[in-house]
Order: sequence, then structure tokens, then C-alpha cells
Amino acid sequence: MLDQGVLWVPDYSQKARECSGEYRLHQGATMATASTSDKDSQSRLSPQIFWLKLVMFLGFGLFLFGHYLWVGLKLPETMGVPGIMIVAGCCAVGLILSLPTKIYLTLLLMQREAVVRSRLQSAASDNNNVGSSNNDAT
Repeated sequence: MLDQGVLWVPDYSQKARECSGEYRLHQGATMATASTSDKDSQSRLSPQIFWLKLVMFLGFGLFLFGHYLWVGLKLPETMGVPGIMIVAGCCAVGLILSLPTKIYLTLLLMQREAVVRSRLQSAASDNNNVGSSNNDAT
């Protein structure tokens, strides 16, 4: 872009809004509105997140149990091939069941991103409303 003669100017308006006292006042108001919308979205996702957490913790527990069978009880050494198969099965099923952690973390990150985006949008609209009322008075 600089090759075409277009100068890049950084936008400091967001930083200026964050430093001003008005942003802090409006930020508290947007937190209240964002929290009510979060409760609605959490009530819809609540059963799904419950099952994701249950499967995740079951997977971690099964994996740790398989590790305990391997290291603590030394099952492969005492039982031979069947012991190896039991330990490998516990660890494999535990790892497969722990895969929803990626889905759960993605849902958490998407939810936080939506909350931050709604806060910024409402703060920007509040700042625009305050600025337009000041311009009308002059």
C-alpha cells in the first residue's frame, strides 16, 4: 500500500475511548446487557455443555485408570498379552473420549468473543450517541 502512495495511519480512536472516563461508565452498562444475553445463550447450550464435560472427564479418568493399570499394578507384566490389551484399550478409549475438549474450548472462546464484540459495539454506539448530542447542542 505504501508503494501506491497511500499512507497508513493507525486508528487510535479505540485507545482514546478506553482512556476516557465515558468509556468506563458505558462499559459497566454494557456488562449488564451482555450478561443477560449470556444467560439466554447458556440456558440453550447448558445440556450440551454438560454432556461434553461429562464425556471429557470420563475420558480423562479412563486414561488415568489405564495408566494406573500399566504403571501402578504392572498389569502387562503379570497378565502378559491380555494385560497389554486391557491397558491399551483403557488408554485408547480414554483418549477418544477426551476429544470433546477441543469442541468445549472452541465453544468457550466463541462465547467470550461474542461477549467482547457485543460490549465493543454497544460502547461504540453509546459513544456515538453521546457525541451526537454534544454536537446538536452547539
